[in-house]
Amino acid sequence: MPGSDFLFLVQCSATKSTQRLPAESIYISALFRKSMDLARAVPGSRQMILSAKHGLLQPSTVIEPYDISLTSLSRMQRASWAESVIRDLVRRVPPATRIVMLAGSDYSDPLLRPLRQHFTEVLEPLRQRGIGRRLKWLLAATNCPIPAIYLECFYQQISRLIKTQGPTPLWQLSETTLPERGVYYFFEPSEARWTGQLRVVRVGTHGVSINAKSSMRGRLRTHLGTQAGGGSHRSSVFRRHVGDALSNRTPTLANSSWGLGQTATTSVRSNESLLESEVSKFMRETLVSWVSVSDTPSASSDRAYLEQNSISLLSTVGPTFDPPSPGWLGTASSREAIRLSGLWNVEHAGDIAVDGSFLSVFEKYVDITLDGKASAGESLAPRNWKAARSGQVQLPI
Repeated sequence: MPGSDFLFLVQCSATKSTQRLPAESIYISALFRKSMDLARAVPGSRQMILSAKHGLLQPSTVIEPYDISLTSLSRMQRASWAESVIRDLVRRVPPATRIVMLAGSDYSDPLLRPLRQHFTEVLEPLRQRGIGRRLKWLLAATNCPIPAIYLECFYQQISRLIKTQGPTPLWQLSETTLPERGVYYFFEPSEARWTGQLRVVRVGTHGVSINAKSSMRGRLRTHLGTQAGGGSHRSSVFRRHVGDALSNRTPTLANSSWGLGQTATTSVRSNESLLESEVSKFMRETLVSWVSVSDTPSASSDRAYLEQNSISLLSTVGPTFDPPSPGWLGTASSREAIRLSGLWNVEHAGDIAVDGSFLSVFEKYVDITLDGKASAGESLAPRNWKAARSGQVQLPI
């Protein structure tokens, strides 16, 4: 996502320098400084400061020290302040800009409704957090190798999908209309983010090799298993990982042939049937949402692009802010990547490679999915994105 899509609105602070200085220097509280650090960490982003006295300030604007806060103003004065800020923003900022509010409720509440009327997306990562928790979040976010605000943008789009799609219990997919091709996002009922929103636990797609014929429905059916409770972990990496974790948590389920080879004899499959059945029970409890991506199968397809960038973002930033619950089954996995990332993914987990256009492309595919369109008509992913992830080409950020 190009950084210029972001505008950070940072609340001023009561703690100020006693000298006439640029606005970005006159406010000296730790919360203000950390908020500005976070905003500047997003390449190409813009920052503006919410001031009780001046309204909307450019960071470079030189001002005198003052002692006014919104809480000291009357209700009519606060309403006038909010109208002035919104009027200034609408005049100076394109409507497609993503607004990130780094402010307390006194400053954000009067602005949120009109902001959402005028701008594409409004994010409020510090909402309902005390000052101590805000500082902790800002410190962790500033130290992330990938801008942490990308995670909030990603989940804003996931929320749009969930509101329309449910999400859908995996066992109910036979009753659900699905696109032929797409990227899917798994959830577990007991796994939630810090916001209370469901946390993504696996990202997947299907048939990204040239001339592949598999459909999204067929792939999800393979993960689910059969109506009788059977299944084949040799045809589903997801099932294989879940079976491994179940075996580690309940050693009586362990089977020495699990995960070995691409085929198995009838006798081997019979010995594995109990564990396959337990995996199918787990799978029936999972939930899924998806985006429709009707592209041509290839390793550089838009589906591969969305899948790999989603995994990179969730596995790199997610554990800091949305760690798995202590009881999450994945904590019993033999694979370190699963335990550390909180995802049932191994490939691409931990890759610090989320390119600048990913979230914009993801949002467009969410729009296509919710509008019921068949396809985008052309690739939306950047050219050479596959080479860029391999370090061969530097994409613009």
